[in-house]
Amino acid sequence: MFLYKFPSFLGLLHFLGMHLPLLMADCPLDFTASNFTLASSLCSDPGERGKCCRYINANIAISVARFANATSNLGVPLNTSDICLQTISHTLQRYGVPQLATVFCGFGTKIRVNYECKGRTSVMQMLQSPRYVDVTKHCKVPLGKESNCKKCLNASIGYLHHLGIEDNITLSTCRDASFTALASQVDEKHTTDIASCFFGVQGLLGPPVSESSPLPAPEVSPSPLVAADSPSQLLSLPSKGKHHSYHLTLVPCIAIAVTAIAFVMLIVLIVLIRQKSRELDEPDNVGKPHSKTLPSMPTWKFQEGKVLIYCIFLYLLS
Repeated sequence: MFLYKFPSFLGLLHFLGMHLPLLMADCPLDFTASNFTLASSLCSDPGERGKCCRYINANIAISVARFANATSNLGVPLNTSDICLQTISHTLQRYGVPQLATVFCGFGTKIRVNYECKGRTSVMQMLQSPRYVDVTKHCKVPLGKESNCKKCLNASIGYLHHLGIEDNITLSTCRDASFTALASQVDEKHTTDIASCFFGVQGLLGPPVSESSPLPAPEVSPSPLVAADSPSQLLSLPSKGKHHSYHLTLVPCIAIAVTAIAFVMLIVLIVLIRQKSRELDEPDNVGKPHSKTLPSMPTWKFQEGKVLIYCIFLYLLS
């Protein structure tokens, strides 16, 4: 009877020998600095599935780049790939990402944690491969400007085309390997910068926000210029200055006019007084009609005209 059970016992030992290292292994990737906050909303929208997968892939590639910086390997060992994918799935579920995302994003096929590219398994092999020097040359950080990012992407596409890749899965893996080799040479900030360009997720990557950390106080923004765009506001601004200048011009004009009128009335009054005193001094002229009349009006019109011309001149100067 023992002979019948011995093959089954050997089979159990073989099964444990194959799967025990996998069960005891731990994922060497560090996702503590990864930000999957936006993945929940992106992956829940059917119209944003492409951006959802790129966003997840970018965060995973950043973790692989950190691992490559420490080990010079293009990804985790093959015996830990499955456990890493499971760890990523559990992490996404904690962030509220639908479990269906691991299916339509192609976990294990399109999105991997081991980036072996055409036999190249290390960062040094990627850096020394032909045409990769163009990627290093045109992908110098920072890549925030759109023109710099386009040059980097064109160099990366040219390198992948030179490799002669025919299927999409290998193309995706070699793209991730190209990013990992490049990002492993820079610091964490520039790694995020390169990932934003490579995976087309500008503005989506960033450090996770701690719930306990207080939000920064909002900065006081300058007053918007929207009001100045309306025609009424544009017209009212110069008209206020014009009215102000008009008032400043009108005040001296009125003062000059009042002074001129008072001066003319004073002259007329003096003339009348002198004429009356002359009549009183000459008794022969009593009862005779007065031959002298008041000063002619042209003199007054002349004075008024000068005042008017002066006011117009002041108004034009203002």
